[in-house]
Amino acid sequence: GVNNKVTSKTAGNSNALGKAVFAEEDVLFNYGNVISSTTEADKGTVEKFKVTNPTKVNSVVSFELATSNGGSPDDVSCFTVQPSSWDIPAHEYRFVSVYFRPKEMKPYRCSFKASVADSHESQDKPTGGTGSQMA
Repeated sequence: GVNNKVTSKTAGNSNALGKAVFAEEDVLFNYGNVISSTTEADKGTVEKFKVTNPTKVNSVVSFELATSNGGSPDDVSCFTVQPSSWDIPAHEYRFVSVYFRPKEMKPYRCSFKASVADSHESQDKPTGGTGSQMA
């Protein structure tokens, strides 16, 4: 299986107005309030998720974002995941960056999915956040 942990980088981001929170029981990550940037060069607020390979063999893990329960298809376009896959050696970990760049002031939701190649195991992790756009 793939284990997920969160490392917060919100404190150093000028677009973040609040503290990011991960609710373990709900398997929900919330970016808090985020102000959208007016420049295209800005990727948005980034949070890093630690993905661990606890097995004895190397694993190729692919990452994707999809529409979540309660979210709209347009919500996914405000999130970006990098990289799209990692080759994780046995008993090691890698970090995956998920960027959130809201387009307007409203709640956003999407699911983060980590899938291991040649495996039926995957983990869906909903992420969400709210933001406001600078006028």
